[in-house]
Amino acid sequence: MFLLSAIARANGIHLATVHAIETSNPHAAIPLIRSYGDLVVTALYVRDHPNYVDALTDRRPATRVKRRSIGALITAVTRYAPGIKHVYDELSEGTHFGSVAMWASWTHKPDTEGIVTYASYPRWRDPERDPLVIAGWLIELGEALADTVESTVAHYLEPDDEHSR
Repeated sequence: MFLLSAIARANGIHLATVHAIETSNPHAAIPLIRSYGDLVVTALYVRDHPNYVDALTDRRPATRVKRRSIGALITAVTRYAPGIKHVYDELSEGTHFGSVAMWASWTHKPDTEGIVTYASYPRWRDPERDPLVIAGWLIELGEALADTVESTVAHYLEPDDEHSR
């Protein structure tokens, strides 16, 4: 159930991110990629701690299993995804109104003396590079989720040594 829900969510986030890339909308693409990162980190954590699904599905305040913060989940999976913390921090800057989000509308014109442009509409600061970076992250996260789903399923399909004798 968890894996099928994760796949459906990933598909929706993937389609929305592609649309944001195609429409030059970093204000949508960055939060979507961060949400995809949340999903992959959670799936990695659930692979190793299947009972954590109880925390994800039980919204009562007095539940036995508490949800962990995304920071705690990232720390728990860094051996599988060593660069995820750095990427997640960058995406958080763009998702919350930090420096990445604040300066997204401003662009310095190269080879000029302090000329900057401002746009009141979404656009890439570097239209040659930025959409490719987002698309690269989208591909990497998709592959990471596929690998996680595959390894999780394989774990449950392996015969239990105790019962296979």
